[in-house]
Amino acid sequence: MSDVPGGPGKVRCRRAVTGDLDGLGLLDAACFPETERWSMSAWRAELDDGVDRAVWVAVRPQAGAEDGCQVFEQVVAACCFRAVDQDAELFRVMTDPGLRGLGLGTVLLTAGLAWARDRGAARALLEVRHDNVTARSLYVDLGFADLYRRTNYYGPGADAVVMVRALEGLPGPVSGNSGCDKEERSEGRRS
Repeated sequence: MSDVPGGPGKVRCRRAVTGDLDGLGLLDAACFPETERWSMSAWRAELDDGVDRAVWVAVRPQAGAEDGCQVFEQVVAACCFRAVDQDAELFRVMTDPGLRGLGLGTVLLTAGLAWARDRGAARALLEVRHDNVTARSLYVDLGFADLYRRTNYYGPGADAVVMVRALEGLPGPVSGNSGCDKEERSEGRRS
């Protein structure tokens, strides 16, 4: 049983499916201002293009959401990757504001990076606002380094930092939910 307010204990990660579309939209709305949210059609495109794109989600059972045969899941974190040839790109990372610091982002990003490596990518790239200290710290912890800066990319005074990480030496392949099950904890919070 979890001691995180608002939720039962077990969180697991997996590849997203079409049934996660509404949950992705709700999570996006909880994590980003309206001007930065993705449209539902953009999320649908991410889920429909399973060849070179992957959306990873962390889900937990929704409290009281059982119909006798099925337990409904709430999407509490997600990340989106694309892998083409030697490069993988991380497009989006989001975690429910009430569950940040539990390591869900780390688990999902690790799964996505392993997926990209297994598809033949040699490196991963991402772009982050220069002043997003929490995200940049997470990326550095995962082995990313600054590659270059795009001045005023997000608007005046809002630069983008492009970061890169080699995928060689990444831990073993991800199969099923391997390494993705996680108990929620309030102590020892990480990103």
